[in-house]
Amino acid sequence: MTDASTAPFAASLLKGSGPALAAFAAEELLASHAEMARRYGDKALVLWKQNLQSRIEHLAAALSLGKKELFASHVSWSRIAFQARQVDPAEIRHGLEALQRVLDQELPLAAAMVAREYVQHGITVVSAEDGTVATLHLDPKDAKLRLAASYLAAVFDGERDRACSILLTAVEKGTSVKDIYRNVLIPVQAEVGRLWHVGEVGVATEHFTTTTTEHVMARLLPLHPRKASNGKTMVAASVGGNAHSIGLRIITDFFAMEGWRPIDLGGDVPRSDLVESLHDFGADLLALSATLATHLDETRQVVAAVRADAKVGSIPVIVGGGAFHDIPTLAREIGADGYALDPDEAVEVGERLTAKG
Repeated sequence: MTDASTAPFAASLLKGSGPALAAFAAEELLASHAEMARRYGDKALVLWKQNLQSRIEHLAAALSLGKKELFASHVSWSRIAFQARQVDPAEIRHGLEALQRVLDQELPLAAAMVAREYVQHGITVVSAEDGTVATLHLDPKDAKLRLAASYLAAVFDGERDRACSILLTAVEKGTSVKDIYRNVLIPVQAEVGRLWHVGEVGVATEHFTTTTTEHVMARLLPLHPRKASNGKTMVAASVGGNAHSIGLRIITDFFAMEGWRPIDLGGDVPRSDLVESLHDFGADLLALSATLATHLDETRQVVAAVRADAKVGSIPVIVGGGAFHDIPTLAREIGADGYALDPDEAVEVGERLTAKG
């Protein structure tokens, strides 16, 4: 087996044996750290099996792409959640060490060695961090974020109509619809995601915020003057396994404002159906969203399926989402034609890739 094939081979083993390996690692962790077993009580084994299963999934994703940085980013983000819940981040290190011991025992030597490199990189990162949590906060004292803070406060009060009115009034007073998207809706969704991650809001609040934002967008889009149709159609989707779709909705609205016909397929779209939609809607462009590193392999397979189709194989593909933020060059590596960090850039890249002549 060549060096280049070892990491993907290790990834395939982890994907196939993830639950069993997570169970072994959880047992190893609690046996070697009795204080953790006592702290979590009867739920200790179940909780740590779930935790380590997530570690294994992200490790497999990083190995399949040959990117240690992806696993390190996952570990670092987990540390933030642990700190916010007043749990010693050293537990992450203990968990990784237990996982490493199990991988050393259960995987073939070559696979175990490459997996060790990735896990050790994660241990180094989590051990070196100084405990500072860098996060986005919507400070009402910041003039640029004041409107976003007011909107979010209304949402947290359960006042959807008031939240909507705040933004519609801002548009009446001269704020552009695009600036509402850029400076209110996108930062608010990011902030609520952060608050959910650190345990300050629950799933219900996160969902209510998202549905409120979707409601507001339906009211805002007609208020923005649209350019004449350019005759182009873009199809947007979150790949299978990725249920997040609010970012796609924002991107498709920006394309609509610029004269495109956007087709928003939403989240968790099966590969075959996604390719078929390109035929059905006569697409000129495909935009894919991947939120987590664990969505990257499916994104790569979607791009490959598009390229293999005789009729739509030449359609440009752009990608975006949190999975690409740490390593934007991944877009090219998985076969996409471009990467966009935000909706403005998505439109710019899409127009360039579909320009005639």
